[in-house]
Amino acid sequence: MKTKTWVELPSSKYDIEYVLTKDMAISSSKQILPLNPKRAIKRYFQRSSYKIWKRTSKMSPFEMKISDLNRVTRRDGYGDGTAVMYIREIFEPGDVEYDYINDYVFAAQLSQEQVDRLRIMILPQRREEILVSYLDFYKNANQQEHIFNESTDVVRHFEGFHRRYSELAAEEGKEKFDFLFCFTFTIKTYCGWILKFESTKKRTTMIGILAKHWRKLLGKYTPAELGMLYFVLVWSQQHALTF
Repeated sequence: MKTKTWVELPSSKYDIEYVLTKDMAISSSKQILPLNPKRAIKRYFQRSSYKIWKRTSKMSPFEMKISDLNRVTRRDGYGDGTAVMYIREIFEPGDVEYDYINDYVFAAQLSQEQVDRLRIMILPQRREEILVSYLDFYKNANQQEHIFNESTDVVRHFEGFHRRYSELAAEEGKEKFDFLFCFTFTIKTYCGWILKFESTKKRTTMIGILAKHWRKLLGKYTPAELGMLYFVLVWSQQHALTF
């Protein structure tokens, strides 16, 4: 989805594209779905007084949130082309509207409640490099099943990660966060090892150590010190919420 700001949302892993106007999708042969929650999920709200279709501004909730995201990135010094990744998309399997969506959603029709589901992380260059390295390694490894056992090899790779993480100096909080987030995100993305039953004790130890690292890191440093911008696209009058 392209806007007038530098921010361009990542491609949806569910093949959903958000367009602001019909003109933006007119060259495609894909079906365009103007998602009207009053009609699409009417049965879910027949007995409810909750309003999910209330426009309070000339700008749609989606446009306002993208504008807020742009202000935050400019404020915090992120340059054009900085990587952006989804933590949570607007529509994902399990959402009541999901089965009504085809290829396109008119973003200007989204309600505030729908837009507020969006979770985005902005990645500084170093964090992006580490994450891409981990993801590429596990993607290639999973394509070579004859030499890669998801369960035992993930534990073995964790041992290497743990040594490298432990060698970082105590004051290198931002660097520690980069490695810890990227490794954790990657083994969540390629999660087949969870369903395997070998090395159960070692896997339990691995999860315990990861949890300990997270508790210690988040307890010692502030989000700003860690270089974290977990932008939830919920804008208060003072600042964007961070995690």
